[in-house]
Amino acid sequence: MMNIKKKSVPRETVGEFIEKAFTDYAEANDVDLNFEEFCFVAEDDSEEIAGALTGITHYNEVHLGDLIIDKKYRRQGLGTKLVKTVEEEYGKKGFEKITLTTFGFQAPGFYKKLGYSLESAGQITPALSNGRWKKENRIIPTERDGEARERCMTTC
Repeated sequence: MMNIKKKSVPRETVGEFIEKAFTDYAEANDVDLNFEEFCFVAEDDSEEIAGALTGITHYNEVHLGDLIIDKKYRRQGLGTKLVKTVEEEYGKKGFEKITLTTFGFQAPGFYKKLGYSLESAGQITPALSNGRWKKENRIIPTERDGEARERCMTTC
């Protein structure tokens, strides 16, 4: 009999299990998994972290996780620089789609300004809504087989 329970286990233990399962499936089905966890940081001259952007990649998609900017560095374009850095980095690698999930209080106008559009929305409570955003029709440089070319960011 299988028992389902919540456990505190090191993230690495579960991560290794999940990564192996995804990798085995991808290899058995001739699919490029392209899984990677990433974190980009913005540091000042003293190497103090001013902001960070986390996320993951899988298949042909980049999913943005947490974007955090220290209060004293907000409204200076740092969040925009971090997002654009991720777009450029993974655009060069041929990823075709960038998504993120955000709550209504987490700057949806910021993402709209950067060219993201609302893909779906939900209402969690009367005061709390969330949405899944995507980036589409964005021409960014990519490199494949050593040859630079442009590719349009579109959804599948």
